[in-house]
Amino acid sequence: MAFVQLNNTKCGHFSVKWEINDIDNVREKRLESARFCCPSSKHVFRLFLWPISEREEDKDFLSLFLGYEVKYSSEPKVSAKYTVTLYDRNNIKHVTQNVGFHTFSVETFLNYGMYRFMRRSDLKFINDCNGSKSKITIITEIEEAEDLITDVIDNKAQQFKTICDLSSLWKRKTLTDVDINVNGVIISAHKAILSSASEEFATMFESNPEQICFEIQDFNETVVRKAIEFIYCSKLDDFQELCCDLLLFAHKFKIKGLHSFIENELLQSLTINNAIDYISIADKTEANSLKTTCIQLICKNSKTIAAQEKFQLLESNVAKELFTALIKIK
Repeated sequence: MAFVQLNNTKCGHFSVKWEINDIDNVREKRLESARFCCPSSKHVFRLFLWPISEREEDKDFLSLFLGYEVKYSSEPKVSAKYTVTLYDRNNIKHVTQNVGFHTFSVETFLNYGMYRFMRRSDLKFINDCNGSKSKITIITEIEEAEDLITDVIDNKAQQFKTICDLSSLWKRKTLTDVDINVNGVIISAHKAILSSASEEFATMFESNPEQICFEIQDFNETVVRKAIEFIYCSKLDDFQELCCDLLLFAHKFKIKGLHSFIENELLQSLTINNAIDYISIADKTEANSLKTTCIQLICKNSKTIAAQEKFQLLESNVAKELFTALIKIK
C-alpha cells in the first residue's frame, strides 16, 4: 500500500519519499512509513499520517508527524527541522508545510508535527483519477542541527561522553555501592545515579545512609532490572510486554524519563483492542497524554469498545470521565 524511498544529499540533510496508494480506501486510524536513517546512521525516524486527526477539534484535517525512533537510534535525542510537500498522482504539488527545529527526546516529545497538515476536503483532487486508484506522494526534507562546529569541539565532546558513559558502569557493575533485593535476586547499582533519576530512590537512600541493601517487593526482578537499565542507558530493548509494569514502576519511583518513554511507547501501540487496558493504567500512573488519547479513541469507537467485557470492569472515576466525554460529543 505504501513505500518509502530515502535520498541522502549531504551530512545532516536528507529527503524521504513516501508514496501511499489507494488513499481513498484507507481504513487505518494511523499510517506509518517504514523506518529510515539519517546519513550518519545515528538517528532513525518514521513518518506518521492520520487520515482523520485524533483530536476532536481537528477531525476535518489530516495530521502528519515526524517521529524519532529512539530505541533504534544510537543517541537519546536529536534536533531537527523539516519541510513536507504533498503531490497528487500526477506529481502536481498541492501542499507545502514547514516545521521548525525541535529537540526530539523522551524528556520533550518523540513525535512532532502538524495536527492540521491539510483539510480532508482538499483531498478531492485525488478522487479525479479517471477510474485509476488514487495515490499521494509525501516528500519530506529533513535537516538535523549541527551540534558540533569543529573537529576540536567534536573530540572534546567525545572525551566528555566517555567520562560520562553511565551505560558502561551498568554493564561492568564496577564501583557499585547499593544492592536492590527483588524476590531474592540482587541487582547492584550506584546510589548517586539512581537518586539523580528517581525522587523515591533518593528519599530511600537519604533516610538510611548506612544501609547498602534495599528490598523491592511490588515488582518482579525483570521489571526492576529493566527500569534501572533505562536510568543508566536512556533506552531499552525487548521491553514491550513489560510496558504497563514499567509505567507503574516509573510512577511509583518518580522516574520521569522512563515514565515519558513508556507512555510514548503505549501511545504508538494504542488500538481499539487495548484502549480499555491502557486508559486504566494511564489513570493509575498519571499518564495524562495517554489517558486523553484513549478517551478520544474510545469516544470515536464507543459502540465497538463498549461491547467488550472489560469495559464493564472500568474503575468508576474512569467510567465517569468517559461518559462525560461521550455526552459532550453527542
